[in-house]
Amino acid sequence: MTIELLEKLQLLEQRIEKLEFHKSLLQQLTRSYEENSLFDEIISHDLSRNQFQNLLDITKKYVHQLEIGQPVLHHEFLEEFKEALGHEVRVFSYDQFAKAWLKGIDGSFGMSKRLADHFNY
Repeated sequence: MTIELLEKLQLLEQRIEKLEFHKSLLQQLTRSYEENSLFDEIISHDLSRNQFQNLLDITKKYVHQLEIGQPVLHHEFLEEFKEALGHEVRVFSYDQFAKAWLKGIDGSFGMSKRLADHFNY
């Protein structure tokens, strides 16, 4: 196999993994859109499972900082949030996506009400 063909196969594998991840989110959405509307945002921004996990890890890190009384600054969180998404993600507003991520959308669940409240979302 040529290097070019191997690269194409790797890209195809990555795309299949992302589609499988999106499929699992769609299954959650179909059960209850109102509760899981955040997943629609994740799919529309074409996030991979790895990006999703990175955002979860960042969220947990900052929640832990709040719990132990360390200062938690919005701009630092947002910078790590942007970095975790990477350059290929098309987000019109990182702050709005971070708000949806933490708080949820129209009453749906979010990843951290505590952080959302801390950042006055």
